[in-house]
Amino acid sequence: MIMRMMRLPDGRLKVLVQGLSKIRVTQYLRTEPHIDVAVVPVEAESGEEWTVEVEALVRSVREKLDELLPLRHLPPEVLTATANIDDPGRLADLVASNLRLRIEEAQEILEIIDPVRRLRKIDALLRRELAVSSVQAEIQGAAREEIDMLHYAIVFVVLALIAALFAFAGIAAGAVGIAKMLFLVFVITA
Repeated sequence: MIMRMMRLPDGRLKVLVQGLSKIRVTQYLRTEPHIDVAVVPVEAESGEEWTVEVEALVRSVREKLDELLPLRHLPPEVLTATANIDDPGRLADLVASNLRLRIEEAQEILEIIDPVRRLRKIDALLRRELAVSSVQAEIQGAAREEIDMLHYAIVFVVLALIAALFAFAGIAAGAVGIAKMLFLVFVITA
């Protein structure tokens, strides 16, 4: 089913489609000028019964997605849509379609027929994304602190120059001392 179509500036057409069911390619009939294949439907495994573990997994995926939403600039509609889905397979598919997955990861998820196993894989990917985002935030925070310290050092150097220009030797010496100390701390922490 075609969900959305968008014409790109270079004339190409970008089409978002949603499959109605999973299929398996049984034979390639033609590859030029386009691909034609023979397929058979893949019946979704019923997976596990709705258990406490499955409910906990569904909630866990929703919570992780909620944490990841502001960090990865995901559309807020995703959260609204996931709140109304209890089926583990559909939830896994919706979340996967909104993550920026590597091709290998996306293919691996597509190949998992069991809905609960697919949702477990999504849960693991969300855990990894949260860990990466956390480390990324720490790195950005440390870099921001270093830049702030460098800015303060530069301010004191400018203050020392202005004080020296107006013959305020005591203020100039103090500002130079503070600037040296900030530069030293910047160099040590960098």
